[in-house]
Amino acid sequence: MSSITSNVKRLYVNACSILNKWHYLCTNVRVLEPDTIGITETRLNDKVNDAEVVIEGYDLFRSEFPEQMWCKTEFDKNNHMLVGVCYKTATEQVW
Repeated sequence: MSSITSNVKRLYVNACSILNKWHYLCTNVRVLEPDTIGITETRLNDKVNDAEVVIEGYDLFRSEFPEQMWCKTEFDKNNHMLVGVCYKTATEQVW
């Protein structure tokens, strides 16, 4: 692991509905200054516009009911990191 990727700060939130917690999330982002943010169980629907849930300085990748989502973060020409957010329900077994 390169020294660049080992210093990456990540924030993960299982929101269980994000809109009523938006102010709390944004406060934590300002204080913690994570490089990546993963949020599951947002409970957003197609009536919620991306502009309502974008955080300044971050790219938004959104999917309704994903079990997993992956994106590649590039730090420079030679350094990148694959970031994944996976969701498992409380009743689902992991093998």
